[in-house]
Amino acid sequence: MNFIDNLIAMVNPQSAVRRMQSRLALNILERRYEAASSSRRTDSWKATNAGPNTVNEYSLGKLRARSRDAYRNQVYARNTVLRIAANVVGTGVQPNPDGSSDASKRKVKQLWRQWAETKQCDYDGQQNIYGLQRMAMQAVVRDGEVIIRRRRVKGETLPIKLQVQEADVIDTLRNYDLEGGGKIIQGVEFNKDLQRVAYWLFDGHPEETRKITSRRIPASDVAHIYYKERPGQVRGVPWMAASMIRLKDYDDYEDAELIRQKIAACFTVFVQDNNPEASGLGGSDDSTMLERVEPGIVEVLPAGKTVEFASPPTTQNYDSYSRKILQGVAAGVGISYEALTGDLTGVNFSSGRMGWIEMQRNVEDWQYNMLVPMMCDTVWDWFIEAGNLAGRIPSSAMEPATWTPPRREMIDPTREIPAQINAVRGGVMSLQEVHRQNGYDSDEVLRQMAEDNAKIDQLGLVLDSDARKTMKAGVTQAFLKTPSAAAGFEDAEEEPPAPAAE
Repeated sequence: MNFIDNLIAMVNPQSAVRRMQSRLALNILERRYEAASSSRRTDSWKATNAGPNTVNEYSLGKLRARSRDAYRNQVYARNTVLRIAANVVGTGVQPNPDGSSDASKRKVKQLWRQWAETKQCDYDGQQNIYGLQRMAMQAVVRDGEVIIRRRRVKGETLPIKLQVQEADVIDTLRNYDLEGGGKIIQGVEFNKDLQRVAYWLFDGHPEETRKITSRRIPASDVAHIYYKERPGQVRGVPWMAASMIRLKDYDDYEDAELIRQKIAACFTVFVQDNNPEASGLGGSDDSTMLERVEPGIVEVLPAGKTVEFASPPTTQNYDSYSRKILQGVAAGVGISYEALTGDLTGVNFSSGRMGWIEMQRNVEDWQYNMLVPMMCDTVWDWFIEAGNLAGRIPSSAMEPATWTPPRREMIDPTREIPAQINAVRGGVMSLQEVHRQNGYDSDEVLRQMAEDNAKIDQLGLVLDSDARKTMKAGVTQAFLKTPSAAAGFEDAEEEPPAPAAE
């Protein structure tokens, strides 16, 4: 309280209290967030602090249905799903086993090729593991989530197969507490410690099967893939949820513009009769007037007839408006405008690279924080376990794998490859990491390099591309010009004698 407040308090304590209350309310108003205020601007803003599963419970079905409809009928929605899946999965996210020995790793890789890289891994018998990855990723973007079940079979290379199912097979209506402290949240069962223990699944899509009773499937036999955005989120949301209304409005607007252009393309002519009484006094008979305009026609109009041409509507700001709308759609799903539309107008090297880098960060996030831990690692554990049970993999090979995503296309290889070479030479990056970034199995690349080097040494060749001899290639080639010198120079690592001084 200041001097004036003390003086008022001595004369009229009630006024002093009201003065202090008003000052406190004013301080609160000054320190609040404008976005949290209640005003005419925010009256229509309906927000909720509901949990992640509460907001999904009544919206997920309709969101999924509308997302699928957009994928079927809207070109940019369909391209969004295809582009994300192509960038995240591409030709496949491949494993490199972290075995204790090279022999063990080779055995595991060979079995993986026989099972996963053939149709033996697919429960439907149509795709290999990388095709299943692509299909699962498309379902995650379009539907928000996807289910992969481990099916136990007999008489195959390994006694398991993978069945990819849409998220509709989860019995969402099972949503209640269990005895003992557990609960079921939208078809996913948790124990008292809130750990996933089972899924309640239909045998097939509920709209395509007569059996509508779900069964309890242990969580160890289910891989549930979705992008987890909030702590405690149990089910996934279609990725186009934030852009769906904008995309639907744009689709309607584009249809309206198309109809307008079709109308504008119709060359319409109106014939007016300004003097009906004089129309029959001379000139051509009305019945002989042409009704179509053709090249080279010279028509003599009857008396009193005039011709007016229609003024078709024109389109203004269509390109700029479309670009803004589609930029918002692309931002809503986390990809670049160029990837969504294929429009490279005005893109140079710098802008193209910056856009690619930002999108690549999202792609790596989807790869390493969703697809690899939720699908790839789970499938790998099933594969190793089945190999152990079948006696095809030793128990010592029960180790994880390092996953290599598809090769990233370089924007300018003449600049990026030297940068990678300098990073390896400077110790900033390992050679194995460079191989992984380019989508290659480092062990396989090094093995092929060793085979090539052995063959080159056997033939007595010295190539400028051979990094072992690059610095001395010119001197070596000069020394090996004579057959006798070439025959005597057997050790490729030995320095050839220096040429005699002139």
